[in-house]
Amino acid sequence: MVRNYHRKKEKVPREILLSALRQLKLQHDLKWGQSSYRTVAHSHGISKTTLFNHFQKVKHLASIPDNYFLNQAHHRQILKSEEEEELVGYLKLAMESNHSLTPTEVRKLVYSFVLGNGIKCPAMWHEYHSAGEDWFTSFMKRNQCLSLRKAEATSQARAAGFNYPVVHSYQDTLGGVFARHQYPQDRIINIDETSNQTVMAPETVVAIRGTKQVRQTTGAERGNNVSMICFGIAAGGFIPPAYVFPLKNVNRKSMNNSIPGSIAFANGTGWFDGNIMVDVIEHVQKYVQSAKKIQS
Repeated sequence: MVRNYHRKKEKVPREILLSALRQLKLQHDLKWGQSSYRTVAHSHGISKTTLFNHFQKVKHLASIPDNYFLNQAHHRQILKSEEEEELVGYLKLAMESNHSLTPTEVRKLVYSFVLGNGIKCPAMWHEYHSAGEDWFTSFMKRNQCLSLRKAEATSQARAAGFNYPVVHSYQDTLGGVFARHQYPQDRIINIDETSNQTVMAPETVVAIRGTKQVRQTTGAERGNNVSMICFGIAAGGFIPPAYVFPLKNVNRKSMNNSIPGSIAFANGTGWFDGNIMVDVIEHVQKYVQSAKKIQS
């Protein structure tokens, strides 16, 4: 089946189809002569074949239910709507557990489900032991809450330390501290560590169509990571940042054009460690002048 199917004819409105079916069923139940599909279809402006196919499904029922023809699923759809909702819930749980599934894994999972439950599927699925790409594309269109995203690498230590119980406990503790001390906004500092590349990635440029390779001159093909700790004050403003260069000794030329008051450290790994963090805390203390007792 094509991925972007366009109907050749407009779909019959549900109200008109129900009206035609009820009129035809009334004639059938009361045995008012032979039911004329052509006459009823012509009076309602629908196809005789369409009316005949639907009437074969309801003519043995006591009455036509009001929710008839409300099923939006295609008659050739592999999984039912309830089964797809269950699959969406599983994908959401996997994402929240930092174990999101790739499109290939989703297709193999669906094939295993179909095979285990004896659901009829195309022969191509059995050949490749996986659901088809067309099915996956249609599945994503039917469930707009899903999207393809580039996952961010997260270590096991960070995943274990950044979850709902840990964050909730931290928020409760932080809320208790603020409730006891009532810190003003100018005494609240947000500290965050980041990494900066010494060689920036080239931006999108204009080039001649058909060129196999477009080059952009940079300082080096691969740069080094320079770690930086920033200090933001809740009331506005900041404290000069701290840098760590992947060097054995600090080169003062590396601090040219930096923010006045910034400090620099040298570490072979290019990252902050325990000894450097002590100096960073002293750097912050020089600006905030914190003390155990509240100063008047």
